[in-house]
Amino acid sequence: GGTAYLGVATAAGPPVQRPALLLRRVWKRRAAIVTGNSIVRGSDRRFCGRSKETRIVVCLPGARVRDVSERVQDILKWEGEEPKVVVHIGTNDIGRNREEILKGEFRELRRRTTKIIISGLLPVPSDSESRNGARWRINAWLKDWCIAQRFKFLDHWDLF
Repeated sequence: GGTAYLGVATAAGPPVQRPALLLRRVWKRRAAIVTGNSIVRGSDRRFCGRSKETRIVVCLPGARVRDVSERVQDILKWEGEEPKVVVHIGTNDIGRNREEILKGEFRELRRRTTKIIISGLLPVPSDSESRNGARWRINAWLKDWCIAQRFKFLDHWDLF
């Protein structure tokens, strides 16, 4: 179990390998994986719990939707047939990409794997009303899109 960190491209240059344990290859295939930006860091205790052999958290600090889309095959390569993948990304994309571009990047993720659970974008209290409005609109689209794709959608918005 534990959190795995992978290299992520930064504005300053090429992907940087983060110090920490890399994806451990264990003989037992994983049934569930949580991946996303730094917000998933440390969630391995609760998510993996007593099931460390069948669950893993893969943290991609600073990741955006495109980063996870590009890496999902590497993340899943050794993890058995059709593990469930919980993806928590998108908050870092708001303000950098137009909403239509972001939707396209989520669609690309769909082409990479079939058993996805999308964790909705979270509001950022210190951010502008405009950017949080964009997050809310993306979540509304994601919820409908996930239904159409037969994915699950975790809506956390009302918790804040």
